[in-house]
Amino acid sequence: MTSRERVLKALNHETPDRVPIDLGGNQTGIHKNAYRALLRHLGLPMEVEIMDAVQQLARPSEDVLRRFHVDTRYVAAGPASTWTGGIVRAERDGRVWHDLTDEFGVRWSMPDDQPLYMDITLHPLASAGIKDVRDYPWPKGDDPGRFAGLRERALRLRRETPYAVVAGISGVVYETCWYMRGLEQWFCDLLTDPDFCAAMLNQTLKFWMDWFRLFLDEAGDVVDVIMIGDDLAGQDGPLFNPEIYRRLVKPRHKRLVEYIRSRTKAKVWYHTCGSCGPFIPDLLDNGIDALNPVQISARNMEPADLKNRFGRDLVFWGGGCDAQHILSRGTPAEVAAATSSTASTTSRAKSRPKTSWPCSIRRMKRDSTDRGGPHGIPCVHSPARIRQADTEPGRRRGPGSISVFRPARRSGRASRPRLGQGHGRLCGRPQGH
Repeated sequence: MTSRERVLKALNHETPDRVPIDLGGNQTGIHKNAYRALLRHLGLPMEVEIMDAVQQLARPSEDVLRRFHVDTRYVAAGPASTWTGGIVRAERDGRVWHDLTDEFGVRWSMPDDQPLYMDITLHPLASAGIKDVRDYPWPKGDDPGRFAGLRERALRLRRETPYAVVAGISGVVYETCWYMRGLEQWFCDLLTDPDFCAAMLNQTLKFWMDWFRLFLDEAGDVVDVIMIGDDLAGQDGPLFNPEIYRRLVKPRHKRLVEYIRSRTKAKVWYHTCGSCGPFIPDLLDNGIDALNPVQISARNMEPADLKNRFGRDLVFWGGGCDAQHILSRGTPAEVAAATSSTASTTSRAKSRPKTSWPCSIRRMKRDSTDRGGPHGIPCVHSPARIRQADTEPGRRRGPGSISVFRPARRSGRASRPRLGQGHGRLCGRPQGH
């Protein structure tokens, strides 16, 4: 069975010969420090290329991908031809910073004395009104320069390799808004100024609809998986009221997914961290096929419950081990025990019959006692032997995690592991520097 056949079988809820393995995406990547440690461990040349400047993720070499039997290869569009940004050094508050201003005007910064990842230090629409949103110089999603050479790269992967062709993260409709506005102010806007939020969301949706029009022209008949996403949940539950999501965000998410599905046979993969159970019926109703990263350490994200609720409708791309506590800090034996336990649990769980998701959503609206809602998982793993050291100050997102891609399968049987991460976000930013 080829890697592509393996991935597609899993995505179609069929039983492959082993669990597909994924490494190298913006949500399934490896931090530069963990990657250096891996290269030292394997005795490979210390060559590190940054493929995601914000998260400081390394691009795994082909030697590493083959060493770990990775079944996916990524292909991504680039920035607009008019974008002239890059990382520049700046001095502020007595510190040296590495600044990156993206196409939306958001400035991302990393301190020189703690070069671990970038945080936002400038929100260009922090004080804006609706007129300012309309007048803002929004980037063009359909700039042809973004897609130069894309088809050739995708076709080479399809014709000359056995791997599943996966598109880089895109379709970041919701998060781009708070990147530009500021998270606290954006949450206030959701409650007090829905018209402003709608104006912002309309602009980001337009960007991504235009982007996908050209992307699908170039590669819609070649890619196997398209990755979109916005973080909707945190450690203990939704980051904002799901009812607000259904009124403001979901119609735009659904329009985007429906457009993608009308133009390609590729599976649609959605990323949201956290305790996202209350959103899963909505995401399924939008038309997604797979969920990442399946953060089983978050509240009400128990693997067996996730499998029971959603195993027949949703593929789980990740979720084999607690990435926050065990995968990042445990010994190889502890990781092995945890993944074995998850595999055993999910193989015993029984998926419920297929659900009519609009009906399920209506039930959730009536249920005022919902404690995190539905979940699902059918993942499995084996020992993960590489972890990010815990010695760096300020470490936040658990870079360099190893996790498993294991879909919900009708047979309910367990299989083998996968390497990757499942954190972070990239929105309209250059994928590297």
